[in-house]
Amino acid sequence: MNNYIEAVCQGEPLEKPSYDLESDTWNLYFEESPTDHNPYAEQDLLCVSFESKADAERAYHHYSQSTQG
Repeated sequence: MNNYIEAVCQGEPLEKPSYDLESDTWNLYFEESPTDHNPYAEQDLLCVSFESKADAERAYHHYSQSTQG
């Protein structure tokens, strides 16, 4: 759904979308996946911003689906 999320994030969103008044965006937080682009040993939390609540909720529901089957 989102190339950035799939490239650098792992797992499900850590919480439901939250609104950031200062930036006027809807944010989802993910754990950073281990990649060659991350020079640090520890993974951070990454914030992915969306312009609309609907887009953030679609991404939240898409990435919250169980991948086990």
